[in-house]
Amino acid sequence: DAICVCSGLHNTPHIPQIDGMEKFKGEVFHSSKYKHREIFRNKRVLIIGSGETGLDLVYRACLETDKVVLSSRSGFLSTPYVIGSGIPLDTFITNLFECSHQHPLIEKYKVKQKF
Repeated sequence: DAICVCSGLHNTPHIPQIDGMEKFKGEVFHSSKYKHREIFRNKRVLIIGSGETGLDLVYRACLETDKVVLSSRSGFLSTPYVIGSGIPLDTFITNLFECSHQHPLIEKYKVKQKF
């Protein structure tokens, strides 16, 4: 009664060939077919892939069942979604490193827009 989900919503869907998978009686689908977390309810879940989509689905599966396994080909770095008082981390990084300083002459002559 388990579900195997392969991550990579923004890629061409690819479900890897796993020896013995044809004997599996549960549902196998790619994350691009995921719509609602209730599909995980009271099932044993295997998530294959630790990209953003895979980690999102692990979180949603954990809300519906306590039997969730994440499989990853290699290690990965996971960072918090928010920092401090609830500031989204990706917004902080974008603002800090992309817009931290703009020389007045670049702004005056709109140098960025000319390239």
